[in-house]
Amino acid sequence: GVMAHQLSLFERADRHFLASQDLAYRSEDDALMSQVLNNLGTLRKDQGRFEEALAYFDQAIERLPPRDLKFPWQSKADTLLRLGRYAESKSYYEKAQALNREIGDDEGLAHTLRGLAEIARRQGDADTAERLLCENEAICHKLDHARGLSWTVQSYGDIACLRGDFGRIRVERGVNI
Repeated sequence: GVMAHQLSLFERADRHFLASQDLAYRSEDDALMSQVLNNLGTLRKDQGRFEEALAYFDQAIERLPPRDLKFPWQSKADTLLRLGRYAESKSYYEKAQALNREIGDDEGLAHTLRGLAEIARRQGDADTAERLLCENEAICHKLDHARGLSWTVQSYGDIACLRGDFGRIRVERGVNI
């Protein structure tokens, strides 16, 4: 299901995830069930079926102890961000951010920082967005996370557009835009 999802074969991914859901229910393993529900929610989010995605994330959250909630919290925050529900999104990103810091998950931390930066940018707070992205960028460099860095560069460009200052990002970040 995950492979089909990553290849944008949504119908195939859905079939596999629903079959996984049936098996997970039979196993009575809450952690496994939560993972399947999170996968289904992420698939629905990527299909633009946001309310269904949120319902799956809520079901995933119900099944896990707080220490294991980073993925459903991050996924729910991403979906709420797409819906423009910034206060709710920020709340879930902040929960996931605190948990990522506590458990030492730098990749998860970078994800939450990028999400929080996007909320700040969309609300017109370029300074906060840039501060959060700087921390995100440092983590992405530390992890040699090229995909994360590409998203960060794009976000710096979005901040430059917000400020109307297109040369600053190019000079300070060494980015050719």
